[in-house]
Amino acid sequence: MTISHLFDHTALIWRKTETLGDYRETRKGFGLEYGPLGCKANRKAALVAAAGPGIIDVGQRVFYLEVGPIIRKRDLFELVTGPDAPAILEVENVTIPRGHHVEVRCSEYHGAWPEPGS
Repeated sequence: MTISHLFDHTALIWRKTETLGDYRETRKGFGLEYGPLGCKANRKAALVAAAGPGIIDVGQRVFYLEVGPIIRKRDLFELVTGPDAPAILEVENVTIPRGHHVEVRCSEYHGAWPEPGS
């Protein structure tokens, strides 16, 4: 049984990388791990949190994918097509209920976004 007929987004999965440069300096960046992948998104959970002097939106979303790609905590989930694109989210949890599909819980990503592979 497949869930691909429900997919309304396309995503790229980026993984953080560290490489040594010519002068032994550490270069941090992102490498494309998977993509493009079809996925289905649920509505954003309406959550807010205190962050320093103000309040920020910390709504989480769950994305549903076919079983196959190995997605890890802290990977970046970039929505490239679909109703909520463009967006960059950070993976917080990955589950595979009954081996039927993959559920990826993400939150908004607020970090630096260097050029891929740099």
